[in-house]
Amino acid sequence: MNDTIITLVKQEYSKNDFGAPIPVETSRDVFCSLKSVGRSDFYAAGQAGLALDHVFITDPVNYDGEQIVVYLGVRYEVTRTYQSSANTLEIYVGHKVGVFG
Repeated sequence: MNDTIITLVKQEYSKNDFGAPIPVETSRDVFCSLKSVGRSDFYAAGQAGLALDHVFITDPVNYDGEQIVVYLGVRYEVTRTYQSSANTLEIYVGHKVGVFG
C-alpha cells in the first residue's frame, strides 16, 4: 500500500534583524499511496478556483498540519485532508487556477 514517497513541508516564520518575517521551511519524507481524484472532488475544487492534482493516503501519525507537499519534484498546496478511518488519512493536493483577462 505505501509505495510512494512524498515530502511534507512545514512553513513557519522567523524575524530577520529588521523585524521582517522570513519563511523557514522544514521537510520530511513519508510513505503513502496514491489515489485518483474523484470526479465530484475535482469539480467541487474547480468551482472554488482550485485544481486538484493528487490524493495521497497515509497513516494520520505521518501528518502534522503541513500545507505543502512535494511529489516528483513539484510543489503542491494541501487543499484539504480527510481522515476516513483510524489508520487512514487522505491528503488532497492541488494548485490555484487563475482567470486571465
